[in-house]
Amino acid sequence: MGSLAVDPLIDVLGYKESGVPRGGAAEALGRIKDIRAVEPLIVALKDESELVRGEAARALGNIKDSRATEHIIELLKDKDWYPRAKAAEALGELKDIRAVQPLTALLSDENNDVKKNATEALEKIRGSKR
Repeated sequence: MGSLAVDPLIDVLGYKESGVPRGGAAEALGRIKDIRAVEPLIVALKDESELVRGEAARALGNIKDSRATEHIIELLKDKDWYPRAKAAEALGELKDIRAVQPLTALLSDENNDVKKNATEALEKIRGSKR
């Protein structure tokens, strides 16, 4: 899959019908790492589906575009654990110092996956500043 797939995947990401594999589209966009997907993925961070929100965050972390940092930080407050965990993972990939305080707050999250991802993200950010 390459750049020819980006536009159709962005289209799928925007579908609102149930049963459409929007989470898979977000995941694929993250694997392709094309910056054209950044803005649609940022929009997907507010999707009604927790799977789509989480996969959009992970994709943005893979693309490593700093425009997404503040939006992903907002996702750390999500009511569902999966988007919080994937947002923490993504922030570790972005290695942006702005994420340190919000990630530190997640170290007391009730979900173990969220805590683990926040811990690993903080290690990556600290490691990149040495």
